[in-house]
Amino acid sequence: MSENTVIPEVVLEESTEVKNEEKENLFKKLVKKADDLGINAESISKVSSTVGEYAVKAGKQTATKAGEAASSISESVQNISEKTVTTVKGMNLEQYKLDPEDVLRKTMRIPGMSVDRETFLRKEFRGKYADNVINLAIDESVI
Repeated sequence: MSENTVIPEVVLEESTEVKNEEKENLFKKLVKKADDLGINAESISKVSSTVGEYAVKAGKQTATKAGEAASSISESVQNISEKTVTTVKGMNLEQYKLDPEDVLRKTMRIPGMSVDRETFLRKEFRGKYADNVINLAIDESVI
């Protein structure tokens, strides 16, 4: 097919009624134009087959590259994991132990942080102690 070949576009609006004879004439003209351009089932089959072959090759190459990339990533992750485990095993974790009282003291130093003592005590002691014991604990502050 040459670059200068123009295949006419036929647009039939839904509102246009085309008689069967006109449809047949139009079809015959399109078939003749296709023949003039050398477009036939065999040429379409060849193009389709070639496109299919290239698609298969591209798919295989893509799969190969993806597999290589995945393998490389897997090796990198494994190396990083091994280094991390080695680093953690070599660390002195004693220095990172948390004392609950220290955590509470540091938390209370955060601006805006407060604890409603009465609400806290009622919530913590509910179900464990009688109401009169909870009231006594709230009334008799040890602070």
